Amino acid sequence: MTKDFSEEIKETIALSFYNHCRPEVRSFAIEMEKTLQRNDHKGGWQNESLEWLMIKLMEEVGELAVLIHSSSIHLSDKAVTGEATDVANLAMMISDRAQNILADEDNKKGE
Repeated sequence: MTKDFSEEIKETIALSFYNHCRPEVRSFAIEMEKTLQRNDHKGGWQNESLEWLMIKLMEEVGELAVLIHSSSIHLSDKAVTGEATDVANLAMMISDRAQNILADEDNKKGE
């Protein structure tokens, strides 16, 4: 199966962007995607309210804070990365939902 030209352009741009990202950003983005894929069975965030997503974000921030303030934490502890990834994914979901809500409102104005 051959790719059309637009797909090749998209892949080239994505690869270029990926190669120019800081190593820390690439590594963290990979962790974010792994977590999202592990949770695909939950059905996504596209229909969740911003309020619900914000509540979940605050819960995850709380879990991260507990880990960081725990006396038994080790800097190599993957739990910190896991909780930080959850926080980042929820922040991304909020951003995505807000953009989609605004786009929907703009589309309704244009009708």
